[in-house]
Amino acid sequence: MCVFRGELAALVRQGAVHAIVARGALAGCLAYLVWKKLAIAFVVESFEPHADYMLESAVWQRYDPRFLFERHWENRQKRVAAGLMNVAENHRQQLLAEGVPAARVVTVPCSVNLAAFRFSAPVRQVQRK
Repeated sequence: MCVFRGELAALVRQGAVHAIVARGALAGCLAYLVWKKLAIAFVVESFEPHADYMLESAVWQRYDPRFLFERHWENRQKRVAAGLMNVAENHRQQLLAEGVPAARVVTVPCSVNLAAFRFSAPVRQVQRK
């Protein structure tokens, strides 16, 4: 990650970039590292509690290094990102309760075509075959 951070920082300098938009909390980790090196503003779009999702779905355990590192980087992003764009109002409320300033959090709903994604048992069985 350190090599990639250096390459990304070099691209930012070369292109006279004024801000970074990272897609998701994982990309936000890299944006944070570039911010730390160059003090360039960054926004995390589709910011979500990835570490908590992985813990709740039993993919990671509470003392798994992946969980600990991801939670650490998410907390760093919450503290310094110029903006966090989440997809659910409940998560926005959670961020505000954690002390993230309201001016830096905006909910951008993730829209889906309900007809196209409507549950259908017969379609499900066909897909599984």
